[in-house]
Amino acid sequence: MFRTSLYLFLSAAAFAQSNGMTDSRPGLPGTGWHMMGGTSTLKPNVILRYKTELTPGGNTGFGQAVAWISLKGDTVHRALVDKLRGTYFGYSMQFENGGNPNTFKVSFLPLSSTQLPPRLTAGGALKPLHPPTAPAPQYVEEGDLIKLDLMVSPDGKQALTDYIEILTKFPVPPATRNTAEPRDFTLDDGPVHFDTFGMKAFERGQWIAQWNFSARPGSTIWVAIPGQGRYLLSLTAHQGFTRGGVVRDNIVIFKGSKAPYELRFGSPIAGEGKAWNLYVMQDENYLPAKGWHNTIFGGVDRMENLLPKSRKAGDIL
Repeated sequence: MFRTSLYLFLSAAAFAQSNGMTDSRPGLPGTGWHMMGGTSTLKPNVILRYKTELTPGGNTGFGQAVAWISLKGDTVHRALVDKLRGTYFGYSMQFENGGNPNTFKVSFLPLSSTQLPPRLTAGGALKPLHPPTAPAPQYVEEGDLIKLDLMVSPDGKQALTDYIEILTKFPVPPATRNTAEPRDFTLDDGPVHFDTFGMKAFERGQWIAQWNFSARPGSTIWVAIPGQGRYLLSLTAHQGFTRGGVVRDNIVIFKGSKAPYELRFGSPIAGEGKAWNLYVMQDENYLPAKGWHNTIFGGVDRMENLLPKSRKAGDIL
């Protein structure tokens, strides 16, 4: 069932710049440009798969905003923060048992700036934009999709939307049977996109984390692993990178310093039935933000933003 809850902001606030990647996984709504997404567990026994889309994609001319989500206990906190203007907007969703194991009551709550992490509020207090009109509490079931229309541009041509899928067990992206010989990827080989729904990380073939993923403009994957710093993964060769992995359909495989790793996405990354060489750089000096030292997390960004010389300690979004 598809459910819609409206959060409409008629404001000239900044959108995040699009990263040029679409999520075209069959069966999921939305045709916009994917900004961020992930999968997380809440109490009571509810699993959320979420993504944020800008429709249509491309630069908006409003500057940049930072997307943020936090899932604690039975509550989701969600915000977009515009540091340049010192503003934010967002919402909270609280889940309760709905009377049976596959039904949940969802309540929508206002978001306070005090709930935002310090790294987003450093330099002064943030002011909320025009507050949304919260929908009434509603009941959702296993497989339902919640659509939250967050904001429209002043000219009405672009919209920012959250999609949240309700599950009671973790989805597992399939392994691939692709045995094609890998080759180097070129721009002529087509687009690259990352379906972040149900992402999984594996070490030596064993699932090790339900990891968080953030997307910025670019197509270079990075993965931070406790005790190993950060790995930069590219489909094309660059100075300081060595060939150390392969991309097959929806799977990224690379050699870490302590073990081989496999990252599974929800759909093919650079074409189905194809295999590409993967080039790897390990930045052992990468410093994650406080509270993230024991967590596997990653994302996509531009290469120039990820190289060690331009690294900003603790910049994880």
